[in-house]
Amino acid sequence: MINKIRNLYANRRNREQLYSTANYWDSKAIECTGSSASMWANKYLNEYYEKEALLIIDHYFSDVTGLNILDLGCGTGRLSRYLASKGANVIGVDFSSESISLARQIKSPFNVEYDVGSVFDLDYSETFDAVLTFGVLTIACKNKQELLQAFKNINLALKVGGKLLMIEPVHKGFLHRVLDMKLTEFSSLLEISGFNLVHTKGLSFWPTRLFLCYVQLPKLITAFGYWWGDLFMKISGRKHGDYTALSARKQM
Repeated sequence: MINKIRNLYANRRNREQLYSTANYWDSKAIECTGSSASMWANKYLNEYYEKEALLIIDHYFSDVTGLNILDLGCGTGRLSRYLASKGANVIGVDFSSESISLARQIKSPFNVEYDVGSVFDLDYSETFDAVLTFGVLTIACKNKQELLQAFKNINLALKVGGKLLMIEPVHKGFLHRVLDMKLTEFSSLLEISGFNLVHTKGLSFWPTRLFLCYVQLPKLITAFGYWWGDLFMKISGRKHGDYTALSARKQM
């Protein structure tokens, strides 16, 4: 257990070099099981975060029946399968070949398929009605130029007026993953890239996330920490949590 925690913090210290590589996520997919392969070690916390993400998706993508949706950075395909079960035609793309391999092994609806690829080599033109990213752009992009390229590729992949929903840990400083950037600059670059930002919402109180995520804690402790953090976010009116949901539309 101690060695595992040491390795986790070592990875955290080297996150700029590790997190944006396919090899890192390949190793996670091989080593971990279930949602831990693309989320956190604490499976109970993952359950809360997944429910939170599904509520956001249902709110912004209220009726997806018959829509073509790109799940960009799909990991092992949890959200791809969910959207497909709601009637969407989904393509899940991830640069981790091991994650895609696992996704293909899991029983999926007929209307979902998976491909290996990254945000930087997307080759779609006005194909999708909507694009979803969950903890992807702030991992894949190291700087402003890469983020602009990612936004450009997503914009090209969307039909005119298409929706983009991002659930991303956007931070400047200590909490950043790979991309070290303020939310205001992130939002500004989004609009420069041909999107209209519709709404933002903060998710997950970061102090409790740091305490809860790295090891498998008992369900009761996880539940108390998660709900306390969620209540604090609501009472304090904080709009910037560990993750931020950003809803946007491709400009007409």
